Amino acid sequence: MASEKLIAFDFSKDFKTVQDEFKSFKPFRCGKIKKLLDNDYAKLLKNELMHLDFKRKSNDLYDFSQTDDLCDSGNQSIKKLKEILTIMKAHLSSATGIKLEEKLDIFGAIYTQKCNLLCHDDRMPGRRIAYILYLTGEDWSKSDGGSLDLFSTDEKGEPDRIAHSIVPEWNSFVFFEVGHKSFHQVSEVLSKKARVSISGWFYGEPLEELKKTEKLPIYLPISPGKNAVDQWVSRAYRKPNTIKKVNKIFMDESSIELNDFLRKDKYEALIKTLFESKNFEHVGPYHKRSYLSLKEEKKGILREAQDFFLSKEFAGLINQLTGLDLTEGCTEVRKFEKGSYTLAHDEDPHMQEEGLDIVLCCIPTRTKWKLDFGGSTHYIDGDTELCTIEARTNTLSLVYRAEGGTSQFTKFVNSTAPTVRFDVKCVYHVADDDEDEDEDMDAGEERAATE
Repeated sequence: MASEKLIAFDFSKDFKTVQDEFKSFKPFRCGKIKKLLDNDYAKLLKNELMHLDFKRKSNDLYDFSQTDDLCDSGNQSIKKLKEILTIMKAHLSSATGIKLEEKLDIFGAIYTQKCNLLCHDDRMPGRRIAYILYLTGEDWSKSDGGSLDLFSTDEKGEPDRIAHSIVPEWNSFVFFEVGHKSFHQVSEVLSKKARVSISGWFYGEPLEELKKTEKLPIYLPISPGKNAVDQWVSRAYRKPNTIKKVNKIFMDESSIELNDFLRKDKYEALIKTLFESKNFEHVGPYHKRSYLSLKEEKKGILREAQDFFLSKEFAGLINQLTGLDLTEGCTEVRKFEKGSYTLAHDEDPHMQEEGLDIVLCCIPTRTKWKLDFGGSTHYIDGDTELCTIEARTNTLSLVYRAEGGTSQFTKFVNSTAPTVRFDVKCVYHVADDDEDEDEDMDAGEERAATE
């Protein structure tokens, strides 16, 4: 059958309405065509798609299964689809006013329970129109999840809220203009059904790139504290033998996890206060992070904890454990609910410099947190995973970052997580070897001057 006859939608009669809706759609230009394909062909296409090779893809941004690019597939149904998309290109170019080139991408995608694709804008060189052909079951509903969520943007051009959601609909075709504000996501699939689709991009003249950088947070100097180490830290980590063992592991691996780090009484008091506190606010933007952060507290155990982590007493212990001299740092108390995450991104100012990350993970003592729930922290260098820090009760993780090249993210906390995950995140600048040598020389000169 000719490819034109496999198109059920009447472009000559009905596309003007789609075009008008596309031009006025908010938060950015987007259109939808219902019942695009002949229904029998759509069923055949889905059946043959399901027999192709899908690879699981999982990183900070997404977790789903996808085929390789199908543009050169020998499958007859896929070939017909490519011809249909080529026919549609002229209509889409007319609707959008974008001159489209011959290049086209075609990928099959399957999202099963817990799969998701977090907030991003699709901008890559030449991508101008994104499309999704939904081949989900006809019984798919909003409660199944997997919606295409479109974000509005604030005065900085960053995504600030979900403004519109499109629920997958059998044999429907959604397309939108890729631009500096085309932020969208695929929400977590909540049911055991498979969200099946074919998606890709039409290409044209590349957009101008916009470079953005984030400001560094305010670092505070390490200063004398009000509490001694023995008031906070478990006895085990104050013993010389333990300190020696930890130091050796850290020197070899540049990272370590210390279980049961805080004294039990301190940890239980900390957890209790974290769950009772209403003093958290959302932190974005969504294409970089989404979690709750504790607003400034002037007193109480949460304030005391942050002060302790910036104290000379704590820095002295860290020096014994790692051999690093902390000079200044910043702290943040974070709350990760279901749906919370952070993403690795080029604009992260922490990742461009040498430093030490210390994170105290706080979840209820009897809770067994599985890696499958999300909430783990990952350090990567390009596509290479350097280390994974799982969420564990009362565990202090220490990771040294060499200058440049290292990125970090906290994995999306999915709907199966049994509780909220808190942490106290600390980022430190450390004295380099040259500074240490200068200080030693200065001290030697001072001693010589007094002799």
